[in-house]
Amino acid sequence: MRGAGEFDRPTGLYVLADSKLVVADFGNNRIQVFNDSGEFIRSIKPTKVRVADLIVIDDKICTIPSFGMSGYSLDMGSKENTQPLVNIIDMDGNLLNKIETHDFPANQPFLRAINNRVCLTLSKDKKLFLPYFSKNLIQKFNLNGTKLAEFEISLPFKPIIPKVQQQTSKDGIIRMMAFMDMVTQDAEIGTDGQLYLLRFAQSYFQQGKKIENSENRPPIAKQIDVINTTSHKLIHTLECDPGTRTFTLLGKNRLAYIYEDSEGELFLKCNGFLPKLKSLPENRSFIYGGN
Repeated sequence: MRGAGEFDRPTGLYVLADSKLVVADFGNNRIQVFNDSGEFIRSIKPTKVRVADLIVIDDKICTIPSFGMSGYSLDMGSKENTQPLVNIIDMDGNLLNKIETHDFPANQPFLRAINNRVCLTLSKDKKLFLPYFSKNLIQKFNLNGTKLAEFEISLPFKPIIPKVQQQTSKDGIIRMMAFMDMVTQDAEIGTDGQLYLLRFAQSYFQQGKKIENSENRPPIAKQIDVINTTSHKLIHTLECDPGTRTFTLLGKNRLAYIYEDSEGELFLKCNGFLPKLKSLPENRSFIYGGN
């Protein structure tokens, strides 16, 4: 356990209206709060859930257990065939409510974790939009956990059904490997009310390449698709650097994102953008094997 104000794998960040910073300190399984000068204020220790990303709404914290490089949240001892998409806790870390569905049941714990991994973002009218990590699916919920809508969007490929390929056990450690597509890696609703989704770039699929498990492979091309939250149609696409892992919107026409270069170094980039229209092919289906 690191000390107060120190991190072990921070994976999520939220800025409050008073400019306080709330950070998901995943490796220490806690939430840390800082003022706008970066000074530590307090720590919140969730009692029953892991927190990898978060949104604070009216003194309640909506959290997801997997995000970015946090890995997957596996509940090895559970007899359930699903697990929560979102956990809602209070400012002391106590579990208040869960948002879950039984749309993709799986008894195998790794598949259960994959099937229920989502990104988390909030609209101006306090509706949660949950784009799935490995599926072409976006679900919309109110804060009471009622599903209000779900929709797909046009993609240049058809996501494969996740499948566990290997499971080994050595020295009491269980290792699992699965093949899946990474559909949406991050999401945010902008000040314009539209949904921004971080995805693989169209050029990646046009080249017909697969993700290689190689230290020498170049960073994968990424793009940010902007989706109308009413019509569910693609409005335009924003360019970002290959290897982009996560992003945020800094007001009107400002974008910040973290990307990884070919040597594994991480960089933060902030820039203005002008939307460049890119049309996706209507009837094109391309299946690829990711991991």
